[in-house]
Amino acid sequence: MAAAPACIERQRDRTTASDHLFLGVATECPRLERIMSEKTPFAEMPPTFDAARYMSAYPDVAQSGLDPRYHYEKYGKLLERDPAPRNDTAPVRPLRPTGAWGVSEPATLDAIFAQGPIPLADEVRHPELVSIIVPNYNKERWLGRAIHSALSQVGVEFELIVVDDGSTDGSVALAQRLAVDLPNVHVISLLRNFGCYYARNIGVLHACGTFITILDSDDIMSLDRIARQIDTLKSMPGAVASRCAHRSWTADLRMPISSPKPCEASLLWRRSILDRVGWYDSVRFGGDAEFRLRLQRTYGNGAVIDLPDELYFARATQESLTTREGSQVFAVEQGVLTAAISPVRKDYADAFTAWQEANMPTPEGRASAMRIEFPQVDRPFLLGGPGQNASPSLGQKRVGTMTSFPARRESLKATLVTILPQLDELMLYLNGYDEVPDFAEDPKIRVTLGGATGGDLWDNRKYCSFPKGGDAYVLVLDDNLIYPPDYAAWMIHYVEMLGRTCVVGAHGAIFPEQDHGDVKERPASHFQDHHPGQFVDVVSTGSAVWHNSTLQLSLNDFGGPGICDARLAEAAARQEVPLFCVPRPRDWLQTYERSEQSPLDEARQEPELCSGTYDRIIAPVRQGGHIRRRMEAHLALGYDADTLASAGISLREVEPPPNLEVIPQRRGITTVAAPGRPAAQRPEEPIRFHIIVNGWNCHNYVDSCLRSIAEQRPGPFSYAITLVDDGSDDGTYQKLAGSPLLPSARLFRISENAGPAFTRHVGIRSVDDPNVIVVLVDMDDALEPDALRVVAQRYLRNRDCLMTLGNWHDQYGQRNPQPFYTAEEIDGQLIREVELFNATALRTFRRWLYDAVTEEDLLDQHGRWLETCTDVALMYPLLDQCWSWEVEFIQDPIYRYTRQHKAGTLARFGKPHKVERLAWLKAKPPKPRTVRLPRSSAHETDPGLS
Repeated sequence: MAAAPACIERQRDRTTASDHLFLGVATECPRLERIMSEKTPFAEMPPTFDAARYMSAYPDVAQSGLDPRYHYEKYGKLLERDPAPRNDTAPVRPLRPTGAWGVSEPATLDAIFAQGPIPLADEVRHPELVSIIVPNYNKERWLGRAIHSALSQVGVEFELIVVDDGSTDGSVALAQRLAVDLPNVHVISLLRNFGCYYARNIGVLHACGTFITILDSDDIMSLDRIARQIDTLKSMPGAVASRCAHRSWTADLRMPISSPKPCEASLLWRRSILDRVGWYDSVRFGGDAEFRLRLQRTYGNGAVIDLPDELYFARATQESLTTREGSQVFAVEQGVLTAAISPVRKDYADAFTAWQEANMPTPEGRASAMRIEFPQVDRPFLLGGPGQNASPSLGQKRVGTMTSFPARRESLKATLVTILPQLDELMLYLNGYDEVPDFAEDPKIRVTLGGATGGDLWDNRKYCSFPKGGDAYVLVLDDNLIYPPDYAAWMIHYVEMLGRTCVVGAHGAIFPEQDHGDVKERPASHFQDHHPGQFVDVVSTGSAVWHNSTLQLSLNDFGGPGICDARLAEAAARQEVPLFCVPRPRDWLQTYERSEQSPLDEARQEPELCSGTYDRIIAPVRQGGHIRRRMEAHLALGYDADTLASAGISLREVEPPPNLEVIPQRRGITTVAAPGRPAAQRPEEPIRFHIIVNGWNCHNYVDSCLRSIAEQRPGPFSYAITLVDDGSDDGTYQKLAGSPLLPSARLFRISENAGPAFTRHVGIRSVDDPNVIVVLVDMDDALEPDALRVVAQRYLRNRDCLMTLGNWHDQYGQRNPQPFYTAEEIDGQLIREVELFNATALRTFRRWLYDAVTEEDLLDQHGRWLETCTDVALMYPLLDQCWSWEVEFIQDPIYRYTRQHKAGTLARFGKPHKVERLAWLKAKPPKPRTVRLPRSSAHETDPGLS
């Protein structure tokens, strides 16, 4: 394996940058030295083993530097080598890089890569850095082999960038373990599942190589693939990219199931082409061909060189994008891969082809107009279907706002050169200017001169106007900063990764509880230093970015001139919006030469002024950093430590739970949690939820369900979670046990399928706190991002509230057509007389209310736990206990209900059975109201709550 390239540090200090951006690696010891020094017992060695003969017959043994016995034990047996070859025996298949593999060779490589990389000494013949990007989503089973395959590349300097696209398996933890001693391996988590080509673009954004290539996380490649592709690329003048051949193979890589052809995934290209052709189209599938054809239609067909040798081995699995239903290119029929391109892919290919051909360069000299940006705010052609898009920025504008003064004329000019290409529009306020400078004459710039906005407001003038409508990113800028080319992309990515819940910045500070006027006592995140990402109390308005649906501001929020950083922190705190400083390398942002004092200089010289500003503006709304700590605790509940660290998020005051191994199940119901496992500590919130998630055979839905809880927008609530698996036999329990999402959740497993009535009962009865609010979620359904926040607000506004019922839409977006119960039906306990049951939505209730429900309410006429109409059996007795003012109905759909799937009760038991069961439950008499609370006068004064 090539050593960590020295050029990484020369290229914008990227090795150091990655350590701080993604917290992925932090040591200097090469992992292979540890592998090569491991001692293996050789009790199983053949008695005839002859180390000298073995080394003589197989030259690669000496090249590896390994002990011959260790080499044979780890590699030789897999290669079926002779442990004591005779001197007159010709060497058999030496382990060395070559493209001439036999049919069984991928399986041999795969078996080796399952154990580790192949440590071969090889001269570096291409000193340019190559960035190998491995996008990954839920490929823990194969990811280690792909990583080891990349680490075994010979003849090149490389960095390896693993970009995890929101996996719900152990992929991130695995990648972190493999990267721990390798400074040229970086692990990036996106927290959310954006899509594989968005993930590739994040890898490119992070890469610093002269050449860039992709390795899918379930594939492997020959040891010399990259070196040979660069050989070919350099040998052809005018070439900018190369591909090798590949075939699709069975999952064990023992049998090919297609014919050799050029491999789109193997495209290796010069980074310099980004200036002309741009980035990958941010789609969920089909982006490889679009990118390669865009490249060829810009530079000419000869710009991409195809090697005939098979150097890339693609593993065909059910999860592969090329064979997945809805996005497939192939189908496997009787062990043979046949063409079966989906209509969505075909429509996409037709659309991008028409766009590319209409914008190709012409012999008459028309330049190519085929460039795709990242982040991708528009797409100049149609997609094959609505689910193909992977760009969260589509249809959004990038709007900057900046103030300048005549004394900063030169710095303004330099700043505009760096930031204007990254914006769609810039609102520029020129204080003290009589006319617009020539360099500010640009179609993107809207200039306001002098006193047109009501006097000299200093830097606060840039807050005169913000884009309305919830379709724009706001970038508040300074006129003396030199912004890097990836500034907008990096900041917007963090806005989206955090679910548009935060203001993000590159410079910030946390106020200590005492001595807040002393700048030296503040934990600071200075924009010119490298820092991990962290939540702060104040961010600099020269590097503040947010989505305009997150924070609504006007000039009125900023009072008079000056102290705009403090005013922004105040406004964000009032609207309960967290502030986050993004991870970044040293000197990512640069300051243009300046002569005047900075606000930081003034604060150091006059700490009493700083302290007065804090006391007057920030202290009344900061709540001791409550919003910052709430967001930290919220993320710690949703994601494990590896995932947060790889996303570049450092939690200062809350430790996420450690990653745990699953405890084997020996009882009918067993809590899967290590003894003494710490719960995430978080500030006390007024609303406390306990979410009960139950289900049976929900393997295809559980990821979406858990993710929807982890990605809830923060609010005035905390939550705990209990997961109950109802004896699944399709791998649901294993997914629940292994997921990095919701690491603090308790996991129960029912030994045999007992039905939702019993599993829900087990979960609810396990909650001891009578005052907590129980939230019921079926494992095949999901919450909308604002669900818990909306529900919490209802309980806060109505102190009498005992229950909420939230509306739903199905997986196709169709909204529930049924109305809710009326006040008369609830107060008169007449709900059983309504033809349809109208409480199948998001159900929440005070835990003590469930004490009125007995097991008999959940049993059928034969004394067995109900398997159908269990919602009815549960909600009828709960609603019997309530008056209409104690029930809040939420009209907006906040719950995604999955209908008509094979594990659902309708499919399993049939409609006649459900109709009969509903009639039987309706015939039961209402339960008397046993517990009453006085009606609050606060509710009576707010008649519009429901």
